[in-house]
Amino acid sequence: MKLSVIIVNYNVRYFLEQCIHSVYRAAGSIGLEVIVVDNQSSDGSVEMLRQKFPEVKLIANQHNPGFSIANNQGLAIAQGEYILFLNPDTLVAEDCFESCLQEMDSQPKNGALGVRMLDGSGRYLPESKRGLPTFRVALFKMCGLHHLFPGSAFFNRYYMGQIAEMEAADVEVLCGAFMLMRKSLLDMIGGFDERFFMYGEDIDLSYRVTQAGFRVRYLPQTSIIHYKGESTKKGSLNYVKHFYNAMILFSEKHFQGSYSGGLRMMMRLGIYGTATLAVLRNFTKKIFWPVMDILLLVLVFLITKIFWATWYHENPEYYTDEYYYFNIPIFAGLWFLSLYFSGVYETPYKISRLIKAMFAGLLLNGLVYGLLSEGHRPSRAILLLGFMFTTLGMTLIRSLIHKLQYKKLPFGTSTNKRIGLVGNLDQWNKINEVDSSGQELVGWVGEGADTSSNHLGQVDDLQDIVRIHQLDELIFSADILPIAVIMKWMKTLGPDVMYKIATPGSEGIVGSHSKNSSGQWYTFDVNYKLSKAEYRRMKRVIDVILSLGMILGSPVLIWTFKNKSQWWSNVFNVLGGSKSIVGYGSDDITSLPAIKPGVLTVSGRQHSRSANAAWMDMDYARNYSIWKDFEILANQWSFFDQKN
Repeated sequence: MKLSVIIVNYNVRYFLEQCIHSVYRAAGSIGLEVIVVDNQSSDGSVEMLRQKFPEVKLIANQHNPGFSIANNQGLAIAQGEYILFLNPDTLVAEDCFESCLQEMDSQPKNGALGVRMLDGSGRYLPESKRGLPTFRVALFKMCGLHHLFPGSAFFNRYYMGQIAEMEAADVEVLCGAFMLMRKSLLDMIGGFDERFFMYGEDIDLSYRVTQAGFRVRYLPQTSIIHYKGESTKKGSLNYVKHFYNAMILFSEKHFQGSYSGGLRMMMRLGIYGTATLAVLRNFTKKIFWPVMDILLLVLVFLITKIFWATWYHENPEYYTDEYYYFNIPIFAGLWFLSLYFSGVYETPYKISRLIKAMFAGLLLNGLVYGLLSEGHRPSRAILLLGFMFTTLGMTLIRSLIHKLQYKKLPFGTSTNKRIGLVGNLDQWNKINEVDSSGQELVGWVGEGADTSSNHLGQVDDLQDIVRIHQLDELIFSADILPIAVIMKWMKTLGPDVMYKIATPGSEGIVGSHSKNSSGQWYTFDVNYKLSKAEYRRMKRVIDVILSLGMILGSPVLIWTFKNKSQWWSNVFNVLGGSKSIVGYGSDDITSLPAIKPGVLTVSGRQHSRSANAAWMDMDYARNYSIWKDFEILANQWSFFDQKN
């Protein structure tokens, strides 16, 4: 056995599937085995492996022991002369294994080898080659000086800036996403240090390779795609904690004295500082538009009140102070709720959705206005003026920011993402079966033609086709183009276009636009209504309305139940969003759109493993309507005081 490929997987089923497909395509005539260690995934990864890749050696852990332990589990059963530690969110080029093994066979002092890595948008990943995180290296990295001097060996030692992207060279650290090593060397120095739960283990292993007298080599002549952001979420507090604690552990293990103490102190400052920034960044991102809209609503109602009182009533003090603490909160609050439940704060941004939400808010405010007493009603003109000025202001502000971000205004063209396929007619017909909410499938590029306008041209003209048809995203078929050629096109077209790849035999299309963003995937499975944001939002609105109705009717309704405390708990869990009134009833729901657990279930009060329950869940997700929830609630009303 020449090569053993060890992949540690955690909840990235569709990425794993494509990764394994690419591994087998790159194997050629090389004797190869694939070992997958699954760390208790809940997304159906294990079932997919057993069904689609029975030849893969699978270790299915019943808990998550971490990246290092899982890799060592795979290493313990590996039979290959060489061991490749490979991330599941990667795609390897067809020439990758042959090039790497030739380099290792011809250079006996090479102990570990890494390759050039690209992210999901075709950008080069500088972590393909790294330096040891000494005090100076870590300091310049954390201070951002490596960005100012990217080619400096002094300031950018962390990414080995003195070594060009396409220059083969000895380096100090390889990325754990792709580490090719000799099995004999691993037997001598040991595998991963299991004290590293995640992060830092590749630095430690690379350092031990050089300490044993072997070279750590960077080979840019072949490449992989490393989507990143999928196996772990880089913006999370969990990432910050594990990453910096790993750096502290490494310094304690390999560096001694005050030098090590300074590094550990800096790393601890990094933990707290980065964690604080991450919290603030995530919080600000979530509340930015809601806060902007609320401030604009309040400001507009203040201005329209002054304008109408002065111009129409000729008395700036015409309205009492009640307008400030009673009318403005009601009017602005109802409009904000309309914006929220209409999906205005979801992406992609749509002007039509904003305008519809504002009209809905106007109608809602008009209804409430009619219920107010005479003394609490300002002029209807204020509502109309508020509607006009707020809608105009929100549209202009969003359009301006859209222009700054995307270099174009969201007018005159479709706000849907324009997608092209690089493949053939059969694949084009298949891709049209995929849920395309918020997307516009423009056409396909490849050999041949069809009788419609869907065929856009040949692959050689792809650059012009993207420009002429203003494509936002390309889906490459690895049936038609080798992975290596796809990588070249990604580099040529650049990050202004988004990319996804469909590998032969895969049931999904995967991609990721940057190393810091979560990956995305589509499947060729049944189109589910509940996979669309508008239906999930509709389901949430019904949950809120029904739970509020139960609270209002509780003086009567509560007496129809025995377990009154659990009934109240269920009602408030639904209102708070931790549960839904209706959820799935089968145990195997990994292929269905995610929804909250239900107080009641589609197939009955209790969960079931039966095929009938699975079919009912699939039908519910595919054909969802609010009337289904009403029907299930009516039929299972007596079970609403039960714990599920």
